Amino acid sequence: MSAPWMKFYPRDWRGDQALRAVSLTARGLWMEMLCIMHEASPYGHLVLGGRAVSNDVLARMAGAGVDEVSAMLIELENAGVLSRTRKGVIYSRRMVKDRNRSEKGRKSVTKRWAQVPDPIEEKTAPNRSPNREPTTQKPDARSQIKRENKSLSGAQLPEWLPRDAWDGFVTMRKQIKKPMTDRAAVMKIRELAVLRDQGQDPEAVLDQSTSHCWQDLYELKGRPAPSYGPGHSGVPL
Repeated sequence: MSAPWMKFYPRDWRGDQALRAVSLTARGLWMEMLCIMHEASPYGHLVLGGRAVSNDVLARMAGAGVDEVSAMLIELENAGVLSRTRKGVIYSRRMVKDRNRSEKGRKSVTKRWAQVPDPIEEKTAPNRSPNREPTTQKPDARSQIKRENKSLSGAQLPEWLPRDAWDGFVTMRKQIKKPMTDRAAVMKIRELAVLRDQGQDPEAVLDQSTSHCWQDLYELKGRPAPSYGPGHSGVPL
């Protein structure tokens, strides 16, 4: 079944020299024929119910006389606007070409998505000294702290910014197809710092945007900033 719409390029229509060479009534008949061929099978052919549309049937469909339609068909064929198959069926070269190109592209996409890569099996090196305990090198304390402070976005988080709230915001941005770049993540952290200086809770601001699937950060309306006790590990706002 064909789509309820078809591609139409006004510039190509007006720039076709063969089409410009025929009369206005012939161009109108050709447009009527294009609409019929769009719903035909095979696509782009002037057929109805599997049979070629005769001149008298086309005249009734177009609301014109048979002699008038026959004369316009001769005009269109002499100008090279329409083409005929070996069996004499009228068809549009442009419509057939566009359909073939579309089908080729669709098959290419289907084939590409159907190619699922085989899973790569991980090979472990044989243990040639089973009685010997493996030695591991402890990472540098500074680099370990740096990795712990890094979030899902790869940005370095300040001590006052909760990692869970930030990672939740980053994950939400990915789910709504709006992932952040490293530069964007740094800018969002700066925005949180400004809101924090204004008395806003960074964690609550992040949770607000995450729960509403907002890609930006907004001030909490009518919500006081939390107070921290002496033993709280965070930094008071």
